[in-house]
Amino acid sequence: PEPEPEPVSLEPEPEPELEPGVSTAVATVASSDAPKSKRQSKKLAKPPAKILKPLNQALNDFDMIKEGDRVLLGLSGGKDSLAMLHLLLYVKSRFPPGYFTLACATVDPGTEAFNPRPLIPYVRSLGVEYHYLDEKIMAMAERHMSGDSICAFCARMKRGALYSCCRAHGYNKLVLAQHLDDCVESFLMSTMYNGAVRTMKAKYVIDEGDVEVIRPAVYLREKALRDFSYDAGLPVINENCPACFEAPKERNHIKKLLAREESVFPSLYSSMRNALTPLFDPAAVDVLTMIRENIDRRNGWNARRVAQRLEAVRQGKCEKGRKDIAAEEHERRGENGSRGEGFESVDLSRASEAQLLEELNRRRRERVRKTGGAGGAATSTNDVELDADLTEKQMFCTAEGCRREP
Repeated sequence: PEPEPEPVSLEPEPEPELEPGVSTAVATVASSDAPKSKRQSKKLAKPPAKILKPLNQALNDFDMIKEGDRVLLGLSGGKDSLAMLHLLLYVKSRFPPGYFTLACATVDPGTEAFNPRPLIPYVRSLGVEYHYLDEKIMAMAERHMSGDSICAFCARMKRGALYSCCRAHGYNKLVLAQHLDDCVESFLMSTMYNGAVRTMKAKYVIDEGDVEVIRPAVYLREKALRDFSYDAGLPVINENCPACFEAPKERNHIKKLLAREESVFPSLYSSMRNALTPLFDPAAVDVLTMIRENIDRRNGWNARRVAQRLEAVRQGKCEKGRKDIAAEEHERRGENGSRGEGFESVDLSRASEAQLLEELNRRRRERVRKTGGAGGAATSTNDVELDADLTEKQMFCTAEGCRREP
C-alpha cells in the first residue's frame, strides 16, 4: 500500500513586518488568477447550496459582477466578511479564468481591542491579493473628530480608506458583507426612529462615480453565514470597539423584536426580503423622495420649517449643519429654487418613464452638489448612501457609550 500523505498544517505563518507609520501598505500581493496549489485548494471551504442559491440570485438580480470587473472585498475578519471571501472565491472558480479579479483589503483602526494582523498570513495562503491599510483612526479621532459620534467617524474613515485603495489599485467594485438581517434591522430603525422608508442598498455608485458598492449577501441570513464560518473553521476575529461600552439599545431591541416575531411567523424574513427588494435599488428612494418633495411643495409646510430652521441658525440658537448649508444655497438661488435653463417641472401623475429617469438623475446630481465637501475633509467620503446608513450611529453611539441623544 502507498504511504498516506502527510497532513497539511493549518498553523498561521509568521506575520510579516510592516513599516511603521505607513498609512497604506500592501501586506500581500499574490495574483488571484494564478493557479492554486493543492495546499491552497484544501484551505478553501465549499459553501452549501442553501447559501449559494440566494447569493447567486442577488448577484443576478442586481447584475453585481460583470466580465472585466476588478473587485475589492472589505475584509474585517468577522464571520460575515470571511464567509463572503470564500463565497466569492467559489463564485470566481465557476467563471472562466480571468472573468473578474478579486482582492481583499483590511483597515486596521489602530486600537488594542482589535488586531486583524493574523489575516495577513491567512489571506496569503489563499493566494488572494491583499491590502493591509494601517490608518490609526483612533488617533485621528482624538485630533480631528468634531461630531458627537466616534462610531460614525470610524465608519467614514474606514470607508474612505477602502475607496482610496480602490482608486489607487484600479478596483471598480467594492464588496461589503452586510446581510439580510442587517437590512431588515436598518429598515425598521430608519422607519421607527428616523421617519424614513429606506435600508441599505444592494448596489449603488458613490457620488464621485468611480466606485460601485455591492452587497451580494442581501438575501442571506446572518445565521447561515455564521454557521458556514464556524463549520468551515474560518479564523474569525472578534472586534471590541473601545468607544462603545455596549451595543446600541435600540438595535438590540429591534433584534429581540424580530426574533420574537419570527418565532410566531417563521417566514418573517422571507416576507421582509420580498418587501425590501425594491428598496435595495437607489432609484426607489429617489422616487419616494420626489413624492415627498411634491407633497411638501403643495402644502408649504416644509418651506416654513426650513425657513424657521435657517432663522434659528442665524440667531445662534442652534448649530449649522449640512442640510442648513444646502438650504442657504437653495435660498440664494431664489425663493422657488432655480433649476437651470430649460428645466420644466415634472408632474409625476403624467410623466413618462424617460421623464422620471431624467428627473431622478437631476435630483441625484443636485443632491451630490449640495452635500459635496460639506462634512469637512476629516469625515466626508462623498457618499450620501453611507451618510444615511450611519444615521443610527450618529443618533445613538457617542464617545461616552451607546445611548440615544435627546
